[in-house]
Amino acid sequence: MDRAGDIRVIPLLCPGCGGRLPAGEDDVIFVCAPCASCWELADGSLARRELHHAGGAGDVRLPFWILPFQVTTREGSVATRAAFRSLAGSLPVGDTGSDSDLPNLFVPACSFPSPPRLVRAGRLLTLRQPAVVPVACRPGPIAPIVFNEKDARNMGETILLATVTEARKESFAFLESFSFRPGTGRLCTIPFERKDSKFYHPAMNLEL
Repeated sequence: MDRAGDIRVIPLLCPGCGGRLPAGEDDVIFVCAPCASCWELADGSLARRELHHAGGAGDVRLPFWILPFQVTTREGSVATRAAFRSLAGSLPVGDTGSDSDLPNLFVPACSFPSPPRLVRAGRLLTLRQPAVVPVACRPGPIAPIVFNEKDARNMGETILLATVTEARKESFAFLESFSFRPGTGRLCTIPFERKDSKFYHPAMNLEL
């Protein structure tokens, strides 16, 4: 009998505590409410995925992939925060972390009402380069995680280009020989306050 069309049913039960994993139609990573563990479907089974939580209070936590990255352009290599600051022109990109550290690209892991808003969210956080220091906490509501790390890598170059071109509207020479190399991503939630259909982070004075 040809079994190529067989359907395999994988129960969405937390391997850690046995609790039911909440899952929406588009969710790709699942957070267990009882034990706060995080799981991703991989090769037909549930695999543990590290999920970090930034400190702070808010109505909802928005998940982001944080990808350290390097870039090569006709102007040279960008492999530090200081070099990224130079690539982005005179626009400040934050003062957290060492200038010699790799810059981080912030890619939303949740959906936004439109692609431009999703790109804008990633661009604004990438410009600020906030230091996301994980804290031990039992997180509040987390927006559904609908993009995995592969998705984040695919979206990353678009967000990076939007970040830099916004600051360098008069000179796009850096686009020649542009090469983007992301590193291994971290999945992290950042707390935001809801403001109608938008999200606000008081400490960063940031509205998404």
